[in-house]
Amino acid sequence: MRSGRTKDEAWGQFTVRLVARDDGRFDGIAFREDKGSEAKIIGEPHETEAEVRARLKQEVLRRHPDWVGYEGAVKFFRRHFPNGFEDDQYREAERDYKWNAKRLLDESVPLG
Repeated sequence: MRSGRTKDEAWGQFTVRLVARDDGRFDGIAFREDKGSEAKIIGEPHETEAEVRARLKQEVLRRHPDWVGYEGAVKFFRRHFPNGFEDDQYREAERDYKWNAKRLLDESVPLG
């Protein structure tokens, strides 16, 4: 994309707009027509257009009231499974059926 040019992408209720700068970097803004700007990103020199777009979308998601984030996900997991991945309830509710499905898939459709 040439310098000064913009590239818009519809993303759910948002428009994600990237602008190419003279120095080769990209800046981005995400907005909704009814609410205005939701997030702005100034691109770093090493970032590609795709990386700036992904970072901009992540920023929009992080501002949503339902955002949990990494720390929130860990707290949620620990609240339900105090012993982490070694918790018996985790194994019964989450791990065993997935592990059995993986073994069946490995036997049915081997990779090599």
